[in-house]
Amino acid sequence: MRALAPALISILLFHSEALRMATRPALIRFAHHPNDPEKLRFDCQFFAGGREAHGALKGNDGVLLSEEDLRRVITVALAEYCITQTEGFHARSLTEAIARLAHEAGEGLYTLYIVALCNTQVKTVAPRRAYVVLSGSMTNRDGQRLDLTGFSGGSLLHGNDAYSPHLIVLSDQGPDSKPQKLAYVDPQDGRLWSRQTAPTGRFYLPAGRHDLAIRVTGFMSEATYANILGEYEQALKNQLQA
Repeated sequence: MRALAPALISILLFHSEALRMATRPALIRFAHHPNDPEKLRFDCQFFAGGREAHGALKGNDGVLLSEEDLRRVITVALAEYCITQTEGFHARSLTEAIARLAHEAGEGLYTLYIVALCNTQVKTVAPRRAYVVLSGSMTNRDGQRLDLTGFSGGSLLHGNDAYSPHLIVLSDQGPDSKPQKLAYVDPQDGRLWSRQTAPTGRFYLPAGRHDLAIRVTGFMSEATYANILGEYEQALKNQLQA
């Protein structure tokens, strides 16, 4: 119990803070009156980085959680969030809960766990800004079978509709098995949305309508997403609102 107690205390303190961990991943567990069992209590604080966290530790009885500690805490926090968000009168779908968790995903351990969470669903969840890799094939409007194995792209949206996730395919797997960028296609070009473009150019893929396997590999930053997919996102919103 002595060996397990610190980990259990951290889990209890941080288990309902999954969203805060996304942007403030340096976690400190503070102990007050550590030498008096009658008065002993704990609290927690969140910091954006290690330097800020170490500054807060000066003169205080606290512990900066190690990566091993974080792995235990994040696992429980993500599970707790998914359970509580998908139960009760105002329950969200699991897809919506995961999308909310992924909203702040950037880099680091938190995002690695979000990627794993996306890929362990029966049908992979690819929230907005997710990078995805495809496998399988689909039939285009001309009745031709197009092998999409190795193609990759980004997710504009993943909702509860039959078309989700809504993807823009951005690259093919070249002859050396490395991603090969597809040619830019204007978002106002109707052929992009009707999948009438050649496989050498970008195209829209309503992945939910096709028997394709997808795997989330990471998340674009907001700046990268705006630069690459922002205009496609706006065009899709316009279509959905029409």
